[in-house]
Amino acid sequence: MKVQSTTSVYYIIQCINSVLGFSSLFRITGIRPVVLKESRNSIWKSSLKRYAAPQQEVKDTGMADDPWSFTAFFDKDAQNVKIENIKSNETVITNGQKYHLSSPREWLEATEQIDGTFGVYTVMRCDISTMDFDLKSDENNSNNNTSSNNVKVWGKDFHLERLSASYKMLYNGATDAPTLESAVAVAIKKSLLTYSTMISLVTNNLLQKSLSFSTIRKDEDDIYIVMITLLWQTRNVNVQDIQVRGHAFCTNKPSSPSKYDPTPTTATVALVSENPPPFPLPTRYDKIPSAKVSSWCRIRKPLEQRFKLEQYDVGEVILTRLLENDKVELLEGLTSNVFVVYNDGTLRTPIGSVLHGYARQLVIEAAKRMGWIVVTDEPICLEDAQKGCWKEVFLTSSIRLVIPVGKVLVPIKNNDDSNHLTTIWSSYKNNYNKWSELYHNIINHIHS
Repeated sequence: MKVQSTTSVYYIIQCINSVLGFSSLFRITGIRPVVLKESRNSIWKSSLKRYAAPQQEVKDTGMADDPWSFTAFFDKDAQNVKIENIKSNETVITNGQKYHLSSPREWLEATEQIDGTFGVYTVMRCDISTMDFDLKSDENNSNNNTSSNNVKVWGKDFHLERLSASYKMLYNGATDAPTLESAVAVAIKKSLLTYSTMISLVTNNLLQKSLSFSTIRKDEDDIYIVMITLLWQTRNVNVQDIQVRGHAFCTNKPSSPSKYDPTPTTATVALVSENPPPFPLPTRYDKIPSAKVSSWCRIRKPLEQRFKLEQYDVGEVILTRLLENDKVELLEGLTSNVFVVYNDGTLRTPIGSVLHGYARQLVIEAAKRMGWIVVTDEPICLEDAQKGCWKEVFLTSSIRLVIPVGKVLVPIKNNDDSNHLTTIWSSYKNNYNKWSELYHNIINHIHS
């Protein structure tokens, strides 16, 4: 199948009422993009009860196999971090939309709706081992990780630096640079306190078995992965006053890093086959792509609805842009970075117009350790797949690290005007597994 070109049928998609677009306007005008509405403020005030409960321990729900989660937030004096457990089925309804608060993404969306403003955020992976639990910390652990014998947080410094950079990019021009730097420095300190409180809670409750891990395993390699989300928002429409919150989530199912063997996922390329397109679709590259903004959780929904189709078992949608030579460049996934191994053995990943993830950095470092050539100044073009130039495709994310791609799909228009996805590239033709070599190099290096 030949993709219709990309000259006439491809349109650079624009973001629907994008808050990121407003933030770009904000950078030019200096006008605050979001004003808290009284109705939303009232909703938030009524919700303060659940966020301000002085509950410092996560109670045993008695459901040993259930996922668990909790939130972390500062008290009214912004001095102490409070913790509140989230039940696995706990929801909140705002503006007619139901959100499951145990889900990190839906928690971010609900917080934006209740507060009436978005923020910047990051998601860190925390590995918990239940083998001979020991809390002796090792803050000098290398590779940008905080570690103890049983607790390993991946890329803490990286994530805090990205939070800081994202906030500065988003609110550049809102106040003078020294004032913004000072506000960010305070937020970093609050984030460290939030982070350490959350880690302490997880480890202490694990010792007491209060978090009800499904099974306390004796296999040395078994771990539980905890997703730790840190969110920064302005408080009271004041860019200098940064509110810091945290969210922790665990599936409560053990996994073995050394035995990681995922089923390859399917990715769809975000193209429009209609001319003109029926409606604009969100983009990131033309906004502030280096900033990790919480509103993207909401903004990307039209892309998921259009391209992440269950009947095709699609796991990720890849964002694109049209180059001057009319070729389509692959940029990044909705929540991942993209890598392609070419026939010449080089490994390509975009460097510009994308959000640089921590796992992306780990893969690049691993590839260099292994003597592979990493190319970031040449685009990954969809047309290269048609020419048979791709040998392997994989994605990276902070939680799963490396995810192999089995098929890449593109949308086409049927004669009856219905949408259809067709395969433009498949890994089953070559059975190449560079991703696995990179993954195990990362795991071995981190644990060395």
